[in-house]
Amino acid sequence: MVQLSPDNGLPGWDRISGYFYPDSTIAGFSHTHLSGTGAGDLYDISFMPVTLPYKEAEEPLGIHSRFSHADEAASAGYYRVLLKDYGINVELTATERCGIQRYTFPEADAAVILNLRKAMNWDFTEDSYIEKVDSVTIQGYRFSDGWARGQRIFFRTRFSRPFETMQLDSAAVLKDGKRIGTSVMARFDFKTAKGEQLLVSTAISGVSMEGAARNLAAEVPDDDFDKYLAAARKNWNGHLSRIEIECDNHDEKVKFYTALYHSMLAPTIYADVDGSYYGPDKQIHKADGWTNYSTFSLWDTYRASHPLYTYIEPARVNDMVKSFLAFYEQNGRLPVWNFYGSETDMMIGYHSVPVIVDACLKGIGDFDAKNQVKTRDRVTIPLSEETKKWMPKREEGIDNIFHNLTITSTTVEVVLKEWMEAAGITKHITYHCSRHTAATMLLTLGASIYVVSKILGHKSIKMTEIYAKIVDKKKLETVNLVNGMFDQIPVIQ
Repeated sequence: MVQLSPDNGLPGWDRISGYFYPDSTIAGFSHTHLSGTGAGDLYDISFMPVTLPYKEAEEPLGIHSRFSHADEAASAGYYRVLLKDYGINVELTATERCGIQRYTFPEADAAVILNLRKAMNWDFTEDSYIEKVDSVTIQGYRFSDGWARGQRIFFRTRFSRPFETMQLDSAAVLKDGKRIGTSVMARFDFKTAKGEQLLVSTAISGVSMEGAARNLAAEVPDDDFDKYLAAARKNWNGHLSRIEIECDNHDEKVKFYTALYHSMLAPTIYADVDGSYYGPDKQIHKADGWTNYSTFSLWDTYRASHPLYTYIEPARVNDMVKSFLAFYEQNGRLPVWNFYGSETDMMIGYHSVPVIVDACLKGIGDFDAKNQVKTRDRVTIPLSEETKKWMPKREEGIDNIFHNLTITSTTVEVVLKEWMEAAGITKHITYHCSRHTAATMLLTLGASIYVVSKILGHKSIKMTEIYAKIVDKKKLETVNLVNGMFDQIPVIQ
């Protein structure tokens, strides 16, 4: 749930994740991030340690410091950087729901800035709040709208020593000429000796400030950075060692395990320690005996990432499918590209289906997709006006088609749909039909291995034969399951 990382402080395509390697500034360390996406959002609950007077540029950069990659280090579960303008060394680590920061100061009048006002890229701050709980504890929230619509993040923060003063800077948030909320920043002042360290431990929640407080108490009860760093490294090592490779080339090992690490950055946990989470219906729900997940970039991940998880993280696959089914009950359809309790409807496809079917075929989990997903006359993902513009038209010339950036994927979906209709396999299949979904359906209906091989893009028919054997093991169950989701295939008796 927490992905605590540095932000360069500037918006733009290159900084979708908040950080762009060629940049030379850092403007905060926020607790939520996206990686590898084509839309920018999150950057919630951002802290920035400084010495006074601090360095501030015009917006959007604001309060910041220069840094150098020579003074930077990163590994799974750990990040370190020197803020050159202040001589402050910053270290980061995390648990599932908490971020732990360790600042090493020079002798100075120092401060920690908490900025809930700043928003970058698609993000827009709608309302925020900060209150003092005691001499070392604060809590509050940040509500925003962007790619994730109606996003809510609550937090609870504990400093390892009392702050001397707390100052709030608030301003009205206006939308269409009307006040809709408050944007707030806070400054916490400290006098520091050379080498003095300050820990800032923050828990987040999508439910409430009380939920954030429970998360902090459960996961980070102590002011002990090294303890949580060791736990994070042990946790990452355990997950990365699910696959062991034999290779004498160190660089190749680095590439492999870095790629494996990247595959684990999402989906993300989206629930408090007691199972509570904020749903797409804007209600609080509770996962009982399973963990709710979010950040499902399914159009990107159903082909390779999710099949990988079935081998190295089957327990998480079970929870992910249960998260799909809960989302279906709360939103009326399976997720397309959801995160933080919001459906973005980004990209084409209905790729929750092949993920669920794959889990069923491999005998993973104790979920009940057949009974939870209701039969419909037709399953359709609503097309936005923008998406309709992407759809290729027969009358378009070849030059126009090559300028359509989504022409390849869209054409595959549309042609497959038309081919299946022409073959009499289905009466109603939407534009949004993935290759693997179609391949699974065709195999269960007895289509030739050669045809399915072409659809899957396999280089050899033998690979598809292996795929077919897996499908055939639970043939009737698969047909009935897909039937329940699409109601587009006759049940084989």
